Amino acid sequence: MPRSPWPCTWLPKKDHFGIRQNGRLVPLYQRLGWRTLEQDVHVEQPEGVVIMPLRTMWTPLRDGANWPAGEVRLLSLPM
Repeated sequence: MPRSPWPCTWLPKKDHFGIRQNGRLVPLYQRLGWRTLEQDVHVEQPEGVVIMPLRTMWTPLRDGANWPAGEVRLLSLPM
């Protein structure tokens, strides 16, 4: 396997994919301008609709942007 010329830190899968509700990556993303979504996100899974177990965050694409009111439901298999 070729070595990277840059120092790299490899995160275990459990720490790298997704942002846990109170995970250590939430403050990092908040410093980068991301905002937490303080409501449940419903997602499709093979067994039916479930509540996303990971923290959902979003980033505004323009000044003054706000998350719209209403239920959040992803109509795909995200997990």
